[in-house]
Amino acid sequence: MRLARDSASRAESLGAASRVLRTLHHGLTSETPVAARVEERAGERVLVVTRCNEQLAKAVKRQGAVVVTDANADLHAPILRKVAGYDPPLHRFAAIDGAPIRRTMIRCASATRTNWLRSGSLEVSDGFVSALEALFAWAREEPTTRKLGIITLLPIEMALRAARGEPVDRVWEPLDDARVRLGPIVQGWPGELVWGHFGGVRGMNSMADVDCLATLGDPWPNLGLVKSDVAFLGLTQAWELRVEAMCKAELEQAHGRIRAVHRTKPGRALHVGNVMPSGSGWRMDRVEVREATQLRAKRPTGSDLLSIVTALGGITAAAGLAGVSAKTMARYLTCESPVPAEVLRELAAWVAI
Repeated sequence: MRLARDSASRAESLGAASRVLRTLHHGLTSETPVAARVEERAGERVLVVTRCNEQLAKAVKRQGAVVVTDANADLHAPILRKVAGYDPPLHRFAAIDGAPIRRTMIRCASATRTNWLRSGSLEVSDGFVSALEALFAWAREEPTTRKLGIITLLPIEMALRAARGEPVDRVWEPLDDARVRLGPIVQGWPGELVWGHFGGVRGMNSMADVDCLATLGDPWPNLGLVKSDVAFLGLTQAWELRVEAMCKAELEQAHGRIRAVHRTKPGRALHVGNVMPSGSGWRMDRVEVREATQLRAKRPTGSDLLSIVTALGGITAAAGLAGVSAKTMARYLTCESPVPAEVLRELAAWVAI
C-alpha cells in the first residue's frame, strides 16, 4: 500500500497484476465452463480467458423458472445453453413500430475500421467525407427534421464532436484535420445533434425523441475474440457467420435507441455501410437501399477554399461575394476559424457561374 501511494506507475502495475490474478482465480474456481488460450498480440504473448458472465450464470441457474428477454436472442442462445447445460425453449416475437419509421440504407464499401481509422483515430479520407455528406443530405430530405441522432465508432464520434466545436477529451487530440475538413459539414447542420458510439448504447434513451437516427460505419467485432467464443461455445457454424451476426446485432441495438416500439410520432432511420441491421424492421422488403453511386455530388470542403478564392480573384473579391470582411475570409483560409458551409456553397456557386 505504501508503494502504491508513493508511485502512480507502481500502483498501476499492482492494479493490473491484481486483475490478472482475479481472472485466473475465477477461471479455476468457476462453476461454469471456462476456456483459456495463448495468442500473440503486438509481439507479446497474451492469455485470453473466455467465460460466461458470472451474474448471468447465477441468475439462469437459480431455483425456479427463469425468463430471459433479449433483442438478440438468437445470438446469445448458445451462451444460455452453455450455462444451463441444455437447450432452453426459445420464443420469437416481432416488435411492431409504434409510429411509421422509414428506413434507408446507403451501401458504402469503405465503411469499415480498416478504411476509416488509422492507429485508433479517424483518417479524414475523401471516402469518409462523401459518406458523411450523404448522411446529412439524407437528413435534410425531410424539411421538418430538427433533431438528428448519430451513432458511429468512438474515434469518429470524437472527431465529429470536435468538428462541431464541442470540447473533447485530450486523449483524442489532435483533431485539427477533422475540424478543418469536417467542420463545414457538421456545423452546417442547423438543428440539434445527439451523439452515441457502438458498444456504448445499451440502455441509452437520449435519442428516443429524435426526428431521425443514423448509424455510420459497420461495427465489426474483434475477430480473434469471436474465434475464441466459437470454440468455447462449441458452435458448429463458421466463425465468419457469427462475426456478421454480431455486427448486425450491434447495429440493431443502435437503431433501437429510436425506441420505435414506443414512438408516437413518425421517424426515419439510416445506416451507411455494408451490413444490414438485424431486426424485423430492417427486412429487405421494408428498407430503401441506395448504392454509393447514388450519393449526391460532392460538396466543397474547407480544403477547397483556397482554390475557390483564387478563382474568384483573391480574398477581397471572395469576401465581398460572401458578405464577410476580408479579415474574416483570411481567418477561414488560415483555419483560425471554420468556414461556414453556406459560405463555401455560395462561393463555389460563383465559381461555377
